[in-house]
Amino acid sequence: MTAKDEVARDLKDSSPSEGLGFVSTGAGQETWLQERLDRVARLQSLPRDWDSYGAEPPNRVAVERSRHVLEILSASGLPSPQITPSAEEGICISFRNGRFYAHIECFNSGEIVAATSDGNGAHTLTEVSADETELIDKAKVIQAAKTIRAHLARDD
Repeated sequence: MTAKDEVARDLKDSSPSEGLGFVSTGAGQETWLQERLDRVARLQSLPRDWDSYGAEPPNRVAVERSRHVLEILSASGLPSPQITPSAEEGICISFRNGRFYAHIECFNSGEIVAATSDGNGAHTLTEVSADETELIDKAKVIQAAKTIRAHLARDD
């Protein structure tokens, strides 16, 4: 069983009350995954001070952790995310639906955080991984995907 199949199974086994039902990964999901993985790889070649405020480009740690997170997210049925370098030094994987915004940020330090914002000042921040020595906990990434999906589905 591939990692993608395992994530799909984990999501299928999620109860609807957890906010993220199973969504089949079709060709569209695989297409956005490869495009986003390519984008992540290109970000590593940014020059130092790419933002004119002294930010370092995403390093190998941020790239590898972003790739892993994207592979998990692609099986979650989330729409194609935006991939941008982070002024906080790393890679930002973001989603938007109207005023609702969410992102998972993979920092050069290895730390991974997930955040949501409703555009009216309410926000959440969740640590997914503390540093590069900590393995990425697939369950935490899946939980972040569930939270993002539920957040983006809001209509209030």
